[in-house]
Amino acid sequence: MSSKIDLSKAYEKPDKKWRAYLWSPDDPEEKAPCTISVVNGKPIKVECWKNIAAFGQLFSDLNFHNPVDCLHGQFEDGRDFSLFYLQLENFRLGSGIPYVCLFGKFLVRGIHLLEKEKKIEALYIRQQYIDEWSNKTPIDVKQSDDGTFGRLDIQVDVPEKTILFQSDEMEVFLGHEISYSLQKVNRMVLYPLPRLALVFSSPILLVKALELREAVKHLLKCFIGNECGIVETTVKTGDYQIQEIFTYENKLKLNYNSFNDHNIFLNMEVVMSYSNSILDNWFRIFSENQIAINEYYRISGERTLVNQREIFMNAIHGVEMFYKILEIKVKIDPKSTGGKKKGELWKKFESMLVILNDIIWEVIPDNEIFLKKVIETRNHFSHYNLKSRDNDPLIIPQRLLGVYSKRIELICSLCLLIQLGLPAEILKERFKKYLHFFVLKGENRYLKN
Repeated sequence: MSSKIDLSKAYEKPDKKWRAYLWSPDDPEEKAPCTISVVNGKPIKVECWKNIAAFGQLFSDLNFHNPVDCLHGQFEDGRDFSLFYLQLENFRLGSGIPYVCLFGKFLVRGIHLLEKEKKIEALYIRQQYIDEWSNKTPIDVKQSDDGTFGRLDIQVDVPEKTILFQSDEMEVFLGHEISYSLQKVNRMVLYPLPRLALVFSSPILLVKALELREAVKHLLKCFIGNECGIVETTVKTGDYQIQEIFTYENKLKLNYNSFNDHNIFLNMEVVMSYSNSILDNWFRIFSENQIAINEYYRISGERTLVNQREIFMNAIHGVEMFYKILEIKVKIDPKSTGGKKKGELWKKFESMLVILNDIIWEVIPDNEIFLKKVIETRNHFSHYNLKSRDNDPLIIPQRLLGVYSKRIELICSLCLLIQLGLPAEILKERFKKYLHFFVLKGENRYLKN
C-alpha cells in the first residue's frame, strides 16, 4: 500500500504555484528547484527540472500512487523506510519578511510503527490516530536565531484508531492530522485536527466514494451538533478511482478548548456499540434519497448565506423528508385538544415527537403551542410568500425564526438517530447534562406563549 505526502494545510492559499527545493540529505548543497501546483489550496503536482541521483524520479504528483524513489534507509530493527526532504519558501509580500523557510522530513512509505510503539518523528504527520476528540493542545514552536524554524523533530502521541464502521468493503474511523500555520512570523503552531476517514479495501469509483463521504459527513453533524466548514482531501489510485477519502471540521481549530465532551452532542464512546449498525442503515437510506438529503443539509448548513425564511421552510421540508424516508408509523389522535382535525404536517410532527417522548421536553416545553405556531407560519409563507408578521400571535416573528428552525432541525436529527438504531435512553441521558445545545434552553422563554 503506497503512502503519500499531504501539504494541503501547509499554506492556505488560492490557486498558485509554490516555490520549493528538493535535495539529498547526503549532499545538501545539491538542490533542485521545483514548483508545487496548488488547486483549491491542495498541492496536486510537483515539477522539477534538475536530476538528483538520490531521488531518481523527480516528476510526480503528490499522491505518490507511483511512489518516488527517495532516500532509502532502515530503522534500527531492520524495517525499511523512505525519506523525502522538502524545503518550502513562503513569500509573504508586504509583511516585511521576504520569506520563511520550513525544513521537514516526511516518511513516505514503509511500515513505520508497530502496534506497541507510541511515537513517531516528523514535522507534518499523517495517518495518526486518536481514541477521542477532546483536549488536543496545539504545539508552539519558536523561531530559531537564524530566522528559520530549522529542522524539527516533533514527537506526537499515536493512540489507537477508533473504528466507527467496518465491513468487507470499507472502514470508517476517527483520527486526527497535524497542520501548521504561520500567522505569526516568529513562531509556528502545530494544530491537531479532528479527522474522519473512509478507507476502502479496493479502489472504487470516485463518484461512489464522494457519495459515501457525504453520507458520513451529514451523520457526523447529528453526533457533534456543530456547524463547521469541511475540508476534503483524497488519495488517488487512478484517474477515476480512489482508495481513501477523508474529511475534518476545519473551523474547530479556532478554539480547541471548547471542543470537548461538554460540547460534543454525543461522545463517540457512547455510540461505539451501535455505530456499525447505525452507519449500515444510514448508507442504505442515503443511497436511496441522497439528492433530497444533500439539499436539506446544504441549506441548513448555510445560515449566513440564505435568509431565515428559507432556513425555516427547509427545516419543515426536513420533517416531511425524514418522516417519509424513515417510514415513521405512529398512531396519534386525529383531532387536537380543541376538537379541530389535525392536518398532515401536524400529524407528522406529532408522530416524531411521540418517538422522542420526554427526551426534549426541556427545549420544547409545550408541543401544542409550538406546533400551532410552526404550522401557521408555514401556511403563511406557503400562501403569501411574505416575511413574518411581528404583530400576529399565531405567526413566528422574524427575529425568532432561527430559534424555531433549530428546534425543528433538532427533532429531525434525534428521530434520525433513534430510527437508525441509537437507543433513546442514550439521548435522554445526554439532555440531562450541560451540552452544546444549552442555548436552546435559554430560548425557551420565546416558546411558552
